[in-house]
Amino acid sequence: MGARSGNNYLSALKKLGAEIWLDHERIRDVTSHPAFASRARATASLYDMQIENPEAMTFRTEDGGRAGLSFIQPRSADELRKRGKMIRTWADYTSGFPSDTPELVNVRLAAMDAAHQFFGASDARHGDNIQKYYREARNHDWRASETLPDPGASNTEVGGAIAGEALKTVGRNDAGLVVSGSRRLPASAPLCEELLVLPSTTLEAGAATEPSANLFAIPCNAKGLRIICHQIHGAELPPSDHPLGQRFEQFECLAVFDRVVVPWDRVFLSGDVARCNAEPSSTNSAVHRAQLATIHNLASAEFLLGLAAGIAHGAGSTSSRDVRERLTQMFAVSESLRAHLHDAEANAAADRWGVVVPARAALEAVGRPLAGLYRRLVEIAGLCNEPPANPQQPVTMHELARMLARNFSGDPDSANQSTALDDAVGSASLEDTDLQPLIDRAAAFLSRAD
Repeated sequence: MGARSGNNYLSALKKLGAEIWLDHERIRDVTSHPAFASRARATASLYDMQIENPEAMTFRTEDGGRAGLSFIQPRSADELRKRGKMIRTWADYTSGFPSDTPELVNVRLAAMDAAHQFFGASDARHGDNIQKYYREARNHDWRASETLPDPGASNTEVGGAIAGEALKTVGRNDAGLVVSGSRRLPASAPLCEELLVLPSTTLEAGAATEPSANLFAIPCNAKGLRIICHQIHGAELPPSDHPLGQRFEQFECLAVFDRVVVPWDRVFLSGDVARCNAEPSSTNSAVHRAQLATIHNLASAEFLLGLAAGIAHGAGSTSSRDVRERLTQMFAVSESLRAHLHDAEANAAADRWGVVVPARAALEAVGRPLAGLYRRLVEIAGLCNEPPANPQQPVTMHELARMLARNFSGDPDSANQSTALDDAVGSASLEDTDLQPLIDRAAAFLSRAD
């Protein structure tokens, strides 16, 4: 099938029948449930972009079909840049929120498949398994999610399961690897068809950690697997109090495995502590992921700049020295991210698996500038007079700025006390720079109903 449409994705998700719980409620259909439906539609919109723009969003596979560009194994600098542009298209649509969109796992699977010999050195079957699974995932265009680090001990019972035991191997049989325990999940997990289960952390060498040294894929509807979600924004809050919830991390999610059988052909590493620890660097999946993170950060930085500029423009304060200074600092961060991303792609080189990899040093130099951008956004909102409420737009840019402060800094006051924006990110000037396209993009994002 290859690259698919949004309707195909929603239909498959509806039929999947995964066991998903929201607090103490069993969710039978995430595509229609109020807590998940808008995010499901937003994800469907990303898939539709592939069908609407096949030349820019897909590539020809060896069998002549078309697959999403996030699955490509770039063999040239041009293919790497083309993949980056495709990811940027999705990131611009979501403004970088959330960061766990479908390409995250797809890029990792592509890197793992290219490095199948790495897995085959542990067990010849593992190398064959990753090759087969990559092609199956690519051909079906599955929406997959990665597991996150272990959640720690908990006695909370939700959906008839008690979470707390770290995920590990508890048995083996003819059908496959038997695992039990729990793992944290990103907020996208209820909207996924597959889970890619990775080691939770760097493991210490020794027999004691071998049961935790697993890397495998499992369908979200596997017998014995529950996905348990807790809504961070209380259900009693009206949608106007968190209008962008479908794009933010509004859920805490957990996967609970109760003697789940992982078929042997979906096991990529098992009991091999050294290779589990080495996978991100040996396959270069970590560097490909860093490129994705930088693209998402750039999209978010430009959205925040557009939002700040929109607030200032609406209040007629763009000529204010204080506002201008803060906008210039936000612009400098965006330009720094753009320059480092360009350098990473311009200095890319082929790895030992024949895949062109972005330059690691350029991506590592970017750092984490977004906390400072949230601070500057809130400061600009405070310096500008708040315009009267627009009855046609239930949430103003000022209100969104305060919501962002709560979402990412705890509360509005803490945003003013958070890590200061690094003024050493580089110099940039707003002279001859038209911010109107970014203002328009922020306004469109705010008014869009997925």
